Amino acid sequence: MSRIVPITRLHRYYKSLEVMNTDEQTQECRSFNRDPRLLLDLFLNSVSEFEVYRNLEGFGSSPRVPVNAGNSRHRVVARLKSSPKIRVPDGDGAYVFRYVGREINPWRTTRSTFSDGTPASSTGAGGIDYLARTVGDRERPVLGEIKVGSDKTAFYAFVQLLNYLSKFATRNQIDRCNRFLTFGGSVEDPPAFHLHILLADFNDRGTKGQTILLTSELAMAFNAGLIAAGRGGLVGRILCLEMRVEHYADSLSRVWDVQNRNAESGIYPGEVLVR
Repeated sequence: MSRIVPITRLHRYYKSLEVMNTDEQTQECRSFNRDPRLLLDLFLNSVSEFEVYRNLEGFGSSPRVPVNAGNSRHRVVARLKSSPKIRVPDGDGAYVFRYVGREINPWRTTRSTFSDGTPASSTGAGGIDYLARTVGDRERPVLGEIKVGSDKTAFYAFVQLLNYLSKFATRNQIDRCNRFLTFGGSVEDPPAFHLHILLADFNDRGTKGQTILLTSELAMAFNAGLIAAGRGGLVGRILCLEMRVEHYADSLSRVWDVQNRNAESGIYPGEVLVR
C-alpha cells in the first residue's frame, strides 16, 4: 500500500530558493524581515500540513563519512564526528553538544507517493547535514546545516532548518524519533529543538556577510513570533556558528545566538546575542 508524503508550502518555498542567487536570497531575507509573520505563518502552516504524516519505519542509518572526506562538507562532518564533545565558549561557560548522525531525511518513506500524486521514489535520498544532542541538565535535539566556502547564504540555511524542523516537530514524528533514538536519546514534547547554521571557512565578503546579520534579525523575530503564537516550545535555541576547518580542535566560535528562555527555563521572551 502506498503511503502519502505531504509536500508542504515551506518545502515548496525552500525548493524555489535553490535556484536563486545570493542577491535574490538576500532580498528574500529583507522581505521577511519587513514582515516576519510571513515566514512564521509559512512554517506553522507547514507543521500542520505534516501532522497527518505517520510512519512506523526508521529514518535509515547515517551514511559513513568518506575516509578521505574530499568533499568540503564531508570534511566538516568528519571533524564534528571526531569530537566526543563540541564546545562553543560563551560568557556563561560553554554551550556543549555531541554529534549523533548525518544525512537523515525526516520524510524517508518506502512505497510512498507525494501528496500531489507523483511517486516519492527519492524520499530517502539526502537529508540534513548533521544531527546532534546538547550536553547538560536538559539535553535537546539539534538540527545542523553546514555552509562551506562560497556556499549559499545563511538565510538559505535557516530556511532549510525550518523546513526540516516542520517535518520533525509533529507528535507522530517525535514518537518516531523516540522509537529509534534518532537523536541519541528521548525527545520531549514540546521538543525545544536547537538549530545550528555552521559556517565553515565561509566566504562572508560582500552581500553574503550582510545576510548573516540579516538572518540573525529574522531568527529573533521568528522566535518571538513562535512564543507569541503559543508554539515557543518547538525551538529552544538558534545559533550561527563558525569553524576554521584546518584549525578545528573540538571547539566552534559563536557568530550569533537566539535564545528562547521560555522554552529552556520558563523566562520570557528570548534574546539574541551577537559576537
